[in-house]
Amino acid sequence: MIAGRRNEVIEGRQTTFFFNEPLVYGRENVIDMVIVYLTVYGSEFKDDLSVYSIFGPDGFGKTTFAKLIFHHPRVVNNFELRIWVCSFSDFSLKGMMEAIIKAAIGCDCEDLDLDLLQKKLQYLLQRKRYLLVLDFKLYPQYESLYPFRDDWQRLKSVLACGKVGASILVTTCLWELAQFMRTDSFGLCELSKLSNSCCRKLFLQQVFEPNDEIPIELEAIGKVIVESVGECLLRQN
Repeated sequence: MIAGRRNEVIEGRQTTFFFNEPLVYGRENVIDMVIVYLTVYGSEFKDDLSVYSIFGPDGFGKTTFAKLIFHHPRVVNNFELRIWVCSFSDFSLKGMMEAIIKAAIGCDCEDLDLDLLQKKLQYLLQRKRYLLVLDFKLYPQYESLYPFRDDWQRLKSVLACGKVGASILVTTCLWELAQFMRTDSFGLCELSKLSNSCCRKLFLQQVFEPNDEIPIELEAIGKVIVESVGECLLRQN
């Protein structure tokens, strides 16, 4: 970490300020890959704003995955400012800028026009290596995503005021959204279904304490539950 540099973390009110890091099974290598993209590739090989998309069906742990990256020491040390936005309720340019500013400073800006919103947002981000996480819980409700594409491109031009290495991390279960929001062919991570072995470890972590002795009969029931949940997730896709 650069000596004397201020490192800030700003999280939207829908996201907790306290993070108890969970144990991760089957995602370790993928987490490292995303962190390298954000902290090395984005800083050393790209001059423009980097956007990385995390894609996966509901329930695959996209938000937890993004939080692990957001709070990882290498990410904390790399970015001067980190902001977490828990989705948008309004996907217009004005609505998205309002949501980011609200997550950053905790106040509504609905009375401001587009020009003042842009100036306020750029004042917050300008000349900073920032990480902005957009954790999409809701999605643009358009017959097509083209109106959102236009507003997103305009928003990106506003957000391009940061220092080299500034990055955006997006989570979404919409493949089309993940595809066009990323900035290059490397900027996409698709979370796949965990193996039964990893699912079993995760299940046992949630049910038992670390030093608990697991009864044989409950071990068998747990195996059936894990396999059933995995089959349901596959059918949803």
